[in-house]
Amino acid sequence: MKEVIPYVFFRPNENEEYLMKITDMNKSSYQNVYKGKLFCPHKGCNANIGVVKKNETLHFRTWKSGKNKKKEHIFGCPFDVRYNEIQNGKNSKKNNYEQVILSDRHIQNTLKNAYENIIRPKEIKDKNLKKQQNSKSFENEESKVKNILRGDAFQNLVQKEQNIYSRFINQIDETDINQIRCIIGDVSSMFLGDSYAYINLLGKTADFKIISIYFSEKFKATNKNQFQKFNVIKKYIENNDRIICCCIGRIFKNKNTYSYGIYVDRYNAFLLNGHGFYDILFSINDM
Repeated sequence: MKEVIPYVFFRPNENEEYLMKITDMNKSSYQNVYKGKLFCPHKGCNANIGVVKKNETLHFRTWKSGKNKKKEHIFGCPFDVRYNEIQNGKNSKKNNYEQVILSDRHIQNTLKNAYENIIRPKEIKDKNLKKQQNSKSFENEESKVKNILRGDAFQNLVQKEQNIYSRFINQIDETDINQIRCIIGDVSSMFLGDSYAYINLLGKTADFKIISIYFSEKFKATNKNQFQKFNVIKKYIENNDRIICCCIGRIFKNKNTYSYGIYVDRYNAFLLNGHGFYDILFSINDM
């Protein structure tokens, strides 16, 4: 479940700020003094907070904002209602997409190709063209059967693994929702909590689109050892001026904020400047 808001900031004007608990006010004082001047306690988040009465007790609650962008939480804020949808790596509504099994090898190859096409696109394009020309004569002889391990049994599949389409974050739109995508963008910031984390990617166009990579509680449960070392990832981001991130996961769109995000299910589903998790871990430890 989402985090309960323990306290808020009361800002009577632009120059004053006070920490307030729910016990510091009553229904009358909220209506006459505090309403419209309470803000989220999460660092960097300026979402408006309201007060509601439930079971004869007052509680803090995110102010329903509709399309008013000024009242929204920042991406990944634990007090945002959308966090309730993403912390377990799923939407609150029933998922309407097909489950896809992707091998680590397929993910790593896709990430590598995406990054290499960014840093030296002409060289990669020429290389791929030559590779396609040389492979044509062997197409009919090449077997398309692949062995994928599921549980304790091998299954022979006559089809290849699903293609993962790459998108710069400015290209993400409605057609990508619920689809597996490889997204590419510049890292702007990272937040690391006790049970979840997120990395914000920033686009280069005038609209400054931001997409957040969510490492949810479900991610922590299945990547426990790696999540315990995520402080290394945060340090790496803070110590570098520019970081290009390539990440693979499922795209979602929040119905309240109209913003996009991506769920990641494994530690090796993202690269930072072409480096995987353990590459970054070893490089930091060697410093």
